[in-house]
Amino acid sequence: MTGWPRTLICAACVLLWTASSSASAGLAQSARPSAAPNGPDDEVRDYRLHALDARVQSLPPGVERDYLAGVLAGRRGHTEESIPLLTRALPGLRDSQPQRAAIALEALAEGYVSSYRYREAARAYDDLEQHFAGFDPIAYVLGPSDDDSLGNGLTELRH
Repeated sequence: MTGWPRTLICAACVLLWTASSSASAGLAQSARPSAAPNGPDDEVRDYRLHALDARVQSLPPGVERDYLAGVLAGRRGHTEESIPLLTRALPGLRDSQPQRAAIALEALAEGYVSSYRYREAARAYDDLEQHFAGFDPIAYVLGPSDDDSLGNGLTELRH
C-alpha cells in the first residue's frame, strides 16, 4: 500500500472517531433528566459536593439524609462515617428507590474496601450484582448512549 491511500484511510478514521465522539457527547448531555437539574440526585451524579453538603444540612433526619450524607462522606474519604449512614439508609431505599440503593451499595462497598474490610465489600458487591444487575454507573453519569452514532457518522461521510 502506498503512502497516499494509507494517509487517506487514517484521515477518514480520525474524522469518524471525532464525529462519533462529538455525537455521543451531545447525546449524553441531552439525555440527562431535565425535571430537576439541581436536585439531590444530580448533585450526587455530578459530584457537586458543596451543594450536596448544603442540602444534607437542610434535611430532617431520615433515609434521604442518611443516604446523601453517606454518599457525601464516602466521596470525601470519611469511610468510617459513611458506612453506618449508608447501612442505615439502604433498607429504606431498596424497594422505593432502587437507583439510589444501587449507588448506596456501590459507595458502601468502596467504603469497605477503603477500610480494608474486604469480606464486607465482597458481600456488598454480591448484593449489588444480585439485586441491581441492571444498574450501570457509566450510563448514570453519561446518560443513555446511541449505538447508531457511529453508523450515523459513516452515513454523513458518505454523502
